[in-house]
Amino acid sequence: MMVMERLRDLIIKKLPYHFKADDGNADLTPLDEKAVSVDFPDADNMRKDTCIYIQPDWENFEQMSLSCDQATLNLTVTILTKGAKSEVLIKRVFGYFTALCSLIHSDRILDGYVDHTEVTDMDYYPAVTASKTMTAIEATVRVMWDRTF
Repeated sequence: MMVMERLRDLIIKKLPYHFKADDGNADLTPLDEKAVSVDFPDADNMRKDTCIYIQPDWENFEQMSLSCDQATLNLTVTILTKGAKSEVLIKRVFGYFTALCSLIHSDRILDGYVDHTEVTDMDYYPAVTASKTMTAIEATVRVMWDRTF
């Protein structure tokens, strides 16, 4: 849980530094703690035009020694956007995804909290819940660290 909370905090604090206005994404805005949460995506109850949801997918443990394991946690990070024309939503969701990738690439250790973080794949959803006014990207983020007993 603490790894997901650390990722959430970094997204809130550092994501705006990775926005690229020259990509046509000038309408990207910083997200606060109401817009970034460790929770299941809830498109019906979104209070903001853009929300990011972090949820655990699966975790693997590889024994390295009698007192240490290598933990690998796969997270699903969902970026939901709504409240604009389709063209704007596409630019917005890909802008936030690009910023997320840039953030993780620049801080693979989540401020020294883990050993390695990477975005491994992404799925784009042009219509969420059959709505033309909402779009989403679902990315897999892999986080690895040593667990000492």
